[in-house]
Amino acid sequence: MIGCAVYTSNQLVDYSIRLHKQKWSQDKKDMFLATIQSFVEYYTITDIALAIPHAYYQTAECRELIEAIGEFALNNDLIIATYSMAEIYQAFGNRVKPTRASLIKRMVLFYEELERYEMKELQNKHKYYIKLFEAVACGSIHVLKIQEKQS
Repeated sequence: MIGCAVYTSNQLVDYSIRLHKQKWSQDKKDMFLATIQSFVEYYTITDIALAIPHAYYQTAECRELIEAIGEFALNNDLIIATYSMAEIYQAFGNRVKPTRASLIKRMVLFYEELERYEMKELQNKHKYYIKLFEAVACGSIHVLKIQEKQS
């Protein structure tokens, strides 16, 4: 599953989740890269911000995908920035105990259009939309870092 968020002029303009259920394979990796390629072409993207899972959760396949995205960015002259999940949850989650619920609530405060996904996530037994909220948060951090550099 991959969560995508697109920002233009510091505004969230698109967000989605792409689910590829099959087992890990070259085809699955290519589908993830094709998803990114479609966003790059449609929105003329210049930066890719990646949310990197904690090292404990990184499988060989995850590391392979991260490396492939890095190569994709290099081949397409894109800037790539990585943010740890800890950074994302510290920035937007509850300061005392960063949780998924606190991240979701904070993102809904900033982006009201995500409220319907908050309701769906709370009703789902298996967490699905959290990747969307993490992608939006990762993009928000990246936008804020760019703004800091420019000022």
